[in-house]
Parts: sequence; structure tokens; C-alpha cells
Amino acid sequence: MIPAATLTLTNIQTGGEQSTVADAAGRYNYPAASPAGIKLTAKHPGFSDVIVNNIELLVSTATTVNVTFEKVGATSTTVSVEASAVQVNTQDATLGNAINTQQIIELPSYGRNVAALLMFQPGVTPVSKC
Repeated sequence: MIPAATLTLTNIQTGGEQSTVADAAGRYNYPAASPAGIKLTAKHPGFSDVIVNNIELLVSTATTVNVTFEKVGATSTTVSVEASAVQVNTQDATLGNAINTQQIIELPSYGRNVAALLMFQPGVTPVSKC
């Protein structure tokens, strides 16, 4: 990432946008981004725009998206990248997993008890009272 690059997050469903500017080290942060499908647009004068589509943000899970300006070019040139890789939390040691409606419907569970689904999450151990 280039220092002072302008980055804009766009919620694909609502069209809502949040913008920020990369710091001197090229880092950027969106602490209050909505968990949804997101498009990231990065711009810097003298470089081609970079668009990263289909970023899936999850609740309480840090996501890192590294942006690389491919080449110096005309400002009308756009490089588009589809983000389909699984996001790995490298920011902290928290564990989290989002369960969507389709997973709840398809999982054989008596009464569709969402709390019972937590037992299938990594790192969860049942506590039994003896």
C-alpha cells in the first residue's frame, strides 16, 4: 500500500460508503465496518485505481486486505480483483465463526436450537455437571 492512498469501503447491499487515508506506513483501518459483502476501492494520484470486490466481513473478526497498486498508469485505468480467499485472523487470538441462516436450516438439529450449534465451533468444549 502507498502512504496517503485514499481507500473507500462500499457496502454492496446498501451502497453506503466509508473513506479513509492510509498512514505513512501504508496502513489503514475501518474499526466500524458493517459485517456484509464489501467492495474496497484504493486510489492514489499517478497510479491506477485498484478495486477489490466481494470481501466478506464477519462479526468480531479482524480482516486484512492487502492492496497492491499494479502499475503506474493513466488515472482512467482500473485494475479489478475478485476477493474469494478465506480470510484468516492474524490480528489477535480471538476465535469467531458466523453461522448463516442456510447453515442452520441444513444442519440436522432438534428444534433448530442455535445455541446447540455453538458446540460445533472450533475450541468449544462441553461442560457436564456430574
